[in-house]
Order: sequence, then C-alpha cells, then structure tokens
Amino acid sequence: MYQKIAVITSLCFSSLFTLAVSAQDFYVEPVFATSELKLNSGNKFSYESVGLQLGWLTDSNYEYGMLLRTAINEDNAGGSEISMKTSITGYFGKNFPLSDYLDIYGQLGLTYSNLETKNSSSNSYTNSSVGLSYEAGVRYELTSQTAVRLGYQVYTPGDDQFDTESSFKLGFQWRW
Repeated sequence: MYQKIAVITSLCFSSLFTLAVSAQDFYVEPVFATSELKLNSGNKFSYESVGLQLGWLTDSNYEYGMLLRTAINEDNAGGSEISMKTSITGYFGKNFPLSDYLDIYGQLGLTYSNLETKNSSSNSYTNSSVGLSYEAGVRYELTSQTAVRLGYQVYTPGDDQFDTESSFKLGFQWRW
C-alpha cells in the first residue's frame, strides 16, 4: 500500500513540476493543518498534519496544484486511535483580488486519503478512499514572492464509514 502511495505521489508531483516550470507563478507552500475527521458512527478524530503544496497561478488568477499531507500526531476516539493518515489532493481554484496584497480564494479538488486506525486490542484497520474536497480562504502577500495563506478545507470521502473531514490550514507560500 505504501509503495502505491509513494509511486502515485512521485508521479503527481513530477508531472506537476514539469508542467509548472514554464508557468509564470510557480509556488511551493509548506502547510500546517488541524483537522477533525467525523465517522458515520458518531466518533470524531482530531489531529494535526503537515504537508507540501505545489502549484501555480495563471495571469487570470486561476490556480492549479497538488497537496500532500500526513498526520503528525495520534488521536483516540471511541477506543480507536489514528496511527497514520495521509492524503493527496489535486485541485483547481480561482483567486479574487481584494487589493494589491489581499486575495480570497476558492478551490475544488479530488482527494485520495489513506487512514490506518488501531483499536484497544491492537487490531489495525486500513481504509483508502477518494472523494471531493473544497476549500476557501485568504492569501496575504508579504512580498512579490511570498505570501501567507489561511484556509478552511472540507473533504467528503466516498466511503460508508467516514462522514466528512474538515481542516483549518496555514501555509507560507514562495513563488517564482
């Protein structure tokens, strides 16, 4: 399973980088997120994650990219704990400038998620799903090459066990 995720991630990021090299505003953005994953059973997991977002902005304020995130802590809910959570999101978005330095943005994407949980008797469960994700947020330019972004992302897995995952994200963007 991990090899499949590594291969998919490598292909996605290398393809994106190849396409973006010629783009005007290619960016790299380290991301920190705090998330809540709601299960259909009513249980909730809260966790923090770190990630890397790669993308580019076009002259007409459209945005394309990929985000890879992985959990950095474990959480316990209803006798189970998250032992690993990774996700890969491909997205398309639009930025709406409010001033020379401030934008609001919206993104729509497709997310692949892999979740491993362990219960109190050390049995583990792995679930992979693909679903729709959307995000809205603000971006504040610090300089012509750097910006800070704060966003709220919702992911709806195409799975019977999971309801939704919501995340607050903070990122620092470098563009060239």
